[in-house]
Amino acid sequence: MERLQSALSRIYDGMMAVACILLLAMVGSITADVLLRNVAIPGLPRGFVAANDVSEYGLYFCTLLAAPWLLRAGQHIRVDILL
Repeated sequence: MERLQSALSRIYDGMMAVACILLLAMVGSITADVLLRNVAIPGLPRGFVAANDVSEYGLYFCTLLAAPWLLRAGQHIRVDILL
């Protein structure tokens, strides 16, 4: 049982790391979109078209990947039915 808990702990830590990387990618894509829309750089398009898609899907995946780690740490919303 101890090995299972250790393995799950490593899996949850990995999922949280992926969620953090996704969050960083979302910040970068939104920043690139705003920068490219407001600053005319020759040879680059006006805006980053995929920024909207990256941020939409990133929010879903960040939520799904971070929830188990947050629940284990006691930092997520919990509903106690029986006290």
